[in-house]
Amino acid sequence: MKIEVFGDQSEKAAVSAPLSDFFGIGLGEMVPFESTLFVQPEG
Repeated sequence: MKIEVFGDQSEKAAVSAPLSDFFGIGLGEMVPFESTLFVQPEG
């Protein structure tokens, strides 16, 4: 499953990423992570 975000009247996605990567959810691995919305300082 992936998430795509489009701007007004745009045919190309401004954001296109797997859902888990977009929200910083790995495959069971704890790694340091920081984005505008989420922070996971402990790896």
